[in-house]
Amino acid sequence: MKHFKTWDFDAFLLNDLTSNNPLSFFMQYIYQAYNLNDKLDINSNKFKAFFFEIQELYHKDNHYHTAIHASDVAQGVFYFLEKGDANVICGMNLLETFSCLVGAACHDVDHPGVNNAYLVNTESPLAIVYNDKSVLENCHIACTFNLLRDEKYDIYENVTEKSMKTSRNIIVNTVLGTDNAVHFEHLNKFKARKDAEDFEPKGKDKIDLLSLILHSADLSNPARPLKYSISWSMRVLDEFFLQGDKERELGLPISNL
Repeated sequence: MKHFKTWDFDAFLLNDLTSNNPLSFFMQYIYQAYNLNDKLDINSNKFKAFFFEIQELYHKDNHYHTAIHASDVAQGVFYFLEKGDANVICGMNLLETFSCLVGAACHDVDHPGVNNAYLVNTESPLAIVYNDKSVLENCHIACTFNLLRDEKYDIYENVTEKSMKTSRNIIVNTVLGTDNAVHFEHLNKFKARKDAEDFEPKGKDKIDLLSLILHSADLSNPARPLKYSISWSMRVLDEFFLQGDKERELGLPISNL
């Protein structure tokens, strides 16, 4: 647990030590670290139940997009917030911090192991539902909030309607920002805004910055210690290659990587 606040974090070891419960364990650490019971009145039993179920909804047969990946990304966001001073720079309150971590934990839930292009090209039901736009990201968000509608998982039961709307806005926007299709659009916007006279990281630019934090954590594997980076690289290549096999079988152009 001493590594939870360092960049030298081994999500694979966490998975082994927790008997394949890395995400629920890490989020329980977050619950205690921020004293969410007292400060946000979040029921501990519902919190445990919600994140255990989110963890179970990650596909265990995926090579990369698993609950281990989700715990790695959630820890990356936690690191940026606490050690990177994003909490201070963005003037964040506890609800906003909590919302970022919920978004990180849920950002790939129910991921099918193929990318948006594959879903669109195969005319997947998901692509039809979301009109070919950020298909997976919309799916992850919908899965999260559909689960929250179940009373036994409702971690927001004691939160005001206004606070709930604030939290939902952060989760929706940060998870949508993990779509690589908008990577350069968001990056160029940030580069332009950070040099503007009216740049307000604690105001109108806050949501965009929080979105970049989650996106950065999601893509952080190459910047992690080499032994972890290599493991992640091999896993993501395995997942990409399996998609390529499916595309070949269907007579579709084989995607990059």
